[in-house]
Amino acid sequence: MAVKKISKEVDAYTLDSSSYYLGYRDADYQQQFAEYFDPNVEPISDEALRGIVSSIRATGPGETRSPV
Repeated sequence: MAVKKISKEVDAYTLDSSSYYLGYRDADYQQQFAEYFDPNVEPISDEALRGIVSSIRATGPGETRSPV
């Protein structure tokens, strides 16, 4: 009989988004992976934008999704 594997989230979800950030902070430039950061990115395509906007996604605890 096959064994079912279930992934388990180890970090609790937090509604406090102040700990999230995009891009690099000054300390990040001192890390080994900093050489791969390129702040010059192409804009996303219209097709990708439409897909993101129209996709169904789960909402987090206490979050509501407004209709698009």
